[in-house]
Amino acid sequence: MNTVLSPQEWNFDGVPEGELAACCLWEYARESSSFALASVRHAEMRQEMCSGKLRVPDAEPDPEYAAFLGAYWNSDEGYMRYYETLRHHGGPAALPWQLLQAERRGELCRQVGVHEVSQPLAPAKRRQLEALWKANLAEWEPVRNQPGYDPDDDYMAWEESLPQVEEPGHDGEPHGETIAAFAVDFRKFSDKQIGEVFTAWLKANRPKDSPEPTGRGHKPGDWRANLTRLAVMRLLARFRAMEIVDPRRNRLPDVWETKQFSGSKWADATKWNDARREAGRCFHELFPFLPPGEKPLSWERPAPGK
Repeated sequence: MNTVLSPQEWNFDGVPEGELAACCLWEYARESSSFALASVRHAEMRQEMCSGKLRVPDAEPDPEYAAFLGAYWNSDEGYMRYYETLRHHGGPAALPWQLLQAERRGELCRQVGVHEVSQPLAPAKRRQLEALWKANLAEWEPVRNQPGYDPDDDYMAWEESLPQVEEPGHDGEPHGETIAAFAVDFRKFSDKQIGEVFTAWLKANRPKDSPEPTGRGHKPGDWRANLTRLAVMRLLARFRAMEIVDPRRNRLPDVWETKQFSGSKWADATKWNDARREAGRCFHELFPFLPPGEKPLSWERPAPGK
């Protein structure tokens, strides 16, 4: 067993708070064989495009890669800018986060949370307006088509339009976007007054199956904790827990010089094993589109004790 592991692979004390989310995703992606395959395919495609020699697609594409792409594009993460970067450049061949140039790290940090398609609020597309109009017209149209229809006596024309909720765009979504039409009176009301009315509308119309995100699980402390769990998994892929915590063996004394392992709980070997299991869970929580059976590359442990 090769026990050589550079500090950048497990000591994340030096990662600034503002880089924690990007670093955590980057480092967990370095544990994925699927990301390794995807980054190789991306590099091959770029090389073919630069050479002008695009190969004919395989009649029977790699089923493993096809399944990965299918799950990826059928998830919300597939439309996030940073996940696209990870798909193109992630995997074990990528440099550790702490060895990346500062400019590159800043660029990656700015991508976290940026959705390539969705926005919190955006003008409706024409196709969406058409669907909204047709939905609101369904009940009104019979009234308008009655013989002798008089628009001046049409009370329904003065009723508020109703919002429409689109069908889900991919698996795992309860539904799609909510489409609504508004008339904004900028002549008489301030931005604050308009905002207060819109906030009340949001509370009344937010779908019950889409509660307001709380941000839970994405606090700096949570990202750092998940990095520590990753560090544990990588260390336990090379050492048994007792080889680290037992003072008589102490095969990795540098561990005890770090802040991330300064807590007293790390003197207990069972806590190391617990953290390793949590890292495996986190791996699939961060990348839910990965094959269910895929394990992190650092999951295997030195025998005995698998």
